[in-house]
Amino acid sequence: MLYSLYHNKMGSFKFESPVILGQISKSVDYGISEQERINNYSVYFTAKKEKETITLSGVTLPNTGAKNTALDKLYSLAATKDTLLLSSGSGKSFGRFIITSINENRTVFVDNGAFLVQEFTVELLRSGK
Repeated sequence: MLYSLYHNKMGSFKFESPVILGQISKSVDYGISEQERINNYSVYFTAKKEKETITLSGVTLPNTGAKNTALDKLYSLAATKDTLLLSSGSGKSFGRFIITSINENRTVFVDNGAFLVQEFTVELLRSGK
C-alpha cells in the first residue's frame, strides 16, 4: 500500500526512508488510430484498451543507513517479470503493474569510491493480468 508519498508500496517493496519517493507521473495513451480517406477527413477509432504508464522517481542516501542495497529488493521484484499491485495507504488501488525498467544515477563520490546520492526512476505499465 502507498502510505502517503513517502510510504508507497509496489508489491512488497516500500518506498520509505531511506528510499525517498519524490514524484509519481502518470501517462495514458487511449489507443486512438487514424484512417486517412481520399478527398475526405480522416476517421478516428479505437481498437484496443488504453495503455497506462506510471513513472516513480526518487532518491536514496546510502550514507544515512541505506548502504548500497536500498534498491536490491526492487531489482529482485523486477526480475520476476510478474505483475505487482500498486495501491495507496488510503485504500485506493491503482491496479496491477509490471516493472519495465529501473534507471539509477549515482553521484557525490567519496575517496573510497562510495557514493552518497542515488537517484532512480522506475517505469511501470498497467497489466490486464
